[in-house]
This record gives sequence, structure tokens and C-alpha cells, in this order.
Amino acid sequence: MSMIVCKNIEQLRARISEWRNNKESIAFVPTMGNLHAGHLSLVELAQQTAAHVVVSIYVNPLQFSPDEDFSSYPRTLDEDLKKLETSGVDMVFIPDTSMIYPRGEHGVVLLKCRFYPVSSKASFVPVSLKALLRSC
Repeated sequence: MSMIVCKNIEQLRARISEWRNNKESIAFVPTMGNLHAGHLSLVELAQQTAAHVVVSIYVNPLQFSPDEDFSSYPRTLDEDLKKLETSGVDMVFIPDTSMIYPRGEHGVVLLKCRFYPVSSKASFVPVSLKALLRSC
């Protein structure tokens, strides 16, 4: 079976429903593209745990701070699709921003958290975490 490249939510839902109706497990690997060995190792792990693997490629503008340049983030879709097909991914979901934020960015709440995970040396390292909540 060849890899499905899906650019609309209806196609994604239809295929996932088909797999669920057949009681087949599904793993999801979200990415922003520009895939490297780390991404592909996640795909490999997903393949070990599920019957089907879906990878998303979406460069989320809200994941960039004002001092980061969203427009300069590398977009390597053709190369990414080749890597994913070679890796045996079942489906790649490539949404556009209007699908992710149908009401625009005003329907989104951005939370910025700071926490201190313990490292292997028992010292505290501050880490920032941004979480996006979409209101429906």
C-alpha cells in the first residue's frame, strides 16, 4: 500500500475511521517538517507500537516567539515526503493554517509555563514550555 498524502480533514477522518472500525491501532507523529534522523526514529518507534502511522507536517506560526522568524523556518516538503514514504508511513497529514485555526489566532489561548525538571546530576535546569489551547 502506498503512502497517502492528505491535505484535508475529511480524508484524514475517513481513513482513521476505517482503521478504527477494523480495530487497527494508530500512532501519530506530529512534526513541523524539515525531517531528520530524530523524527524518523519516532516514526520507527510508532511502527513498532501500532498498525498504522500518521505523520503531520505543519509549521505552526504560534510556536514562534516575536524574535523568531516564522518565514525562515526550513520547509522541505518534497524531501520529507520521500523520507516518510521510504520509512513506510501510512499517511501524511499536511493541513494549512485555516484548518488548524478556522477562526484565526483569536480563538487560541497561549499558556507560558516555567518548570524545573531534575537532571541526572540532581541540579535544577529551568525550562520554558508554551502550550496552545484551541477553543472550539
